[in-house]
This record gives sequence, structure tokens and C-alpha cells, in this order.
Amino acid sequence: MKSLTPRDLRKKRAGPSHDGHLMRYKLAAWVLIFACTAYGREKQKDHFALANNYAAEGRWDQAISEYLEALRLRSDYPEAHYNLGIALAAVGDFGGAEAEYRETLRLRPDFADAHNNLALVLAGRDQLDAAIGEFNEALRLKPDSLEAHYNLGNTLQQKGDLDGAISEYRNALLLKPDSAPIHENYRNALLLKPDSAPIHENLANALRVRGDLEGAIGEYRNALRLDPKNADVQFNLASALDVNGNLNDAIDAYIRALQFDPSDAASHNNLGLELAEKGDLDRAIAEFLNALRLKPDYAKAHYNLGFAMEQKGDLRTALTHYRIAYELDPSSSKYRAGYEKLLQIVKSRPQKT
Repeated sequence: MKSLTPRDLRKKRAGPSHDGHLMRYKLAAWVLIFACTAYGREKQKDHFALANNYAAEGRWDQAISEYLEALRLRSDYPEAHYNLGIALAAVGDFGGAEAEYRETLRLRPDFADAHNNLALVLAGRDQLDAAIGEFNEALRLKPDSLEAHYNLGNTLQQKGDLDGAISEYRNALLLKPDSAPIHENYRNALLLKPDSAPIHENLANALRVRGDLEGAIGEYRNALRLDPKNADVQFNLASALDVNGNLNDAIDAYIRALQFDPSDAASHNNLGLELAEKGDLDRAIAEFLNALRLKPDYAKAHYNLGFAMEQKGDLRTALTHYRIAYELDPSSSKYRAGYEKLLQIVKSRPQKT
């Protein structure tokens, strides 16, 4: 028996998290190896490469000594200044680290990671506005920087800008949805605003991305307690309940979503799928037809209507809707297989005279 097509989902942005400092050291090691290759024919490369090895082993004092020797031989060496800044920060010399990051940026103003690391030093000294400026410059140069989004979120939260922090944690989670530390900081920021329905909705979306369906369902319900007529949240609650195996609750949630937004074709389609799964084909067919009345080129609804009609024994009507679904989305192997399989069945049956 054919399986039904996947439900439509409301796609919301969500966001990730990690230990920024540890990632910084890993990133620095990569930069060092790259830079060593770039300056491979110059004398200072040996000191630079040796410093990198010491840094990778956590032997920071030896690394600092070798970076300084490389810089004695070539003072305009931005990668060496950058990695010396990391090494100095690792031993607690944040003033020295700041000076090295600033020298890096004097030599190479477009070095996004140096802006990020300078910002970390400034934030550690409670120079929050200056740090935020550097994080924003890092993100201007490198918009997909996970570290900068996460670190900016932490700094904004430290300053008391919860909305800004939540936004940056969400941006980070988009880049790394499975990061436990980012999820933890994101949730902590959200929970500081317990009476905001959008905050509970965002938290629910983040929990769902992480695979915590029970937690997501609870937060969708919290959002609806504060904003009970929000059709989008009802829809997302319904889809989460469906994935979690709560068929009857999912049906009820889709019905409530349609009470507040009867013109939403996706809600009609998904409600039809739930009803079909429950064996109520007549009501399912009615919902698929409602979806197609609102959105005639809705390939999923055509396919699902075809499936329901096939189950009812109306093979020619089913074939028509399978064909339309396939014509609307020729890239779908599922639609093609459904149409071609039923076409062979219909052709093999004797024609009525």
C-alpha cells in the first residue's frame, strides 16, 4: 500500500551554540598551517611552524617565544600576530592579546576572525559596546561565522539586550542545529521573558530542531496559552503532535488552526492526511478538495486526494490526480511511481462496454 506524502510544515528559523574559545584555538591551528604554506620559502616559516606545533599541544610559553622570533624576522606578518594573540590570551595576558589582534587588523583589516577575537577580549573587560562593534564587523566580513553569532549573542545578553541575544543564538543555531551549548544559552535567554508568546514559539521550534518533541509540544502549548488564536502555532503544534504519534490531538490542533485561518491550504491538506490515517476517507477527501479549492496547483494535495480515491476504489479519479501531481512536480519519483503503477492497473482491467 502506498504511503502518504509527508505533511507540510511551517518552516521557522531557529538557531545553535558552542564553546567559542575552544573553537577559536582549533581555528587558529588551521590558520597557522595555511599561513605556513603561504610563506613556506621565507626564513621565519620554521619559527612559525614550530610555534603552531607548540600551540596545538597547549605549550603556550614555547609557542609565544617562537611567534616572537618569527615576528622579529618579519614584523608585518598578520597571521603570526593573530596566533600570538591567541597564545597570549591562553596564558591570561589579555592586554598583550588585544595589542596583537589590533596589529593584525592594522595589517589585514578584513580578517574577520581577528575582529571576533578582539571582541572577546573587549567583552572580557566589560567593554561591551566596543565588543559588539567588533562582532558586528566580523559578521559583516563573514556573515556565516558561527563563533561571531554565538559570541555576539552572549555579549548582548550580558548587556541586557535579550531580543538581540535571542536573534543571534537563532542565527547560530541555523549554522549548527545540533550544538548543545548554543541551545542551552538560547533557552536561558528565552526563559528570561516568560510572558512572551513568540519567545515560547521560538523555543519550541529550537527544541523541535534538536529532536525534543515533548519539550517542543509543551512550549507550543505555552505559546498558545498566551496567544490562543495564533493559527501558525496551532499548525506547528499539530505537526509536532503528528510526528510524536498523537493522532487525535493532531487532528484537534489542525481543526483549531483552521478555525483561525480557514484559508490555509496546508492545514486542510495535513488534516486530510490525519483523517486518512485514521481511516475516515470521506472527511479526508473533503479536506483535500478544500486544499485544492484554495490552491489548485498544490501537488501534494492532488497526490493525497489520488491516494484516498484509490483507497475508495475510484481508480480513474485517483489516476487523474496522480497524473496532475506528477505534471506539477515532475522531479518527484514518488508521484511518478504512484501514477505509473496505477496506470498499469487501470490498463490491465477490461473496459466497460
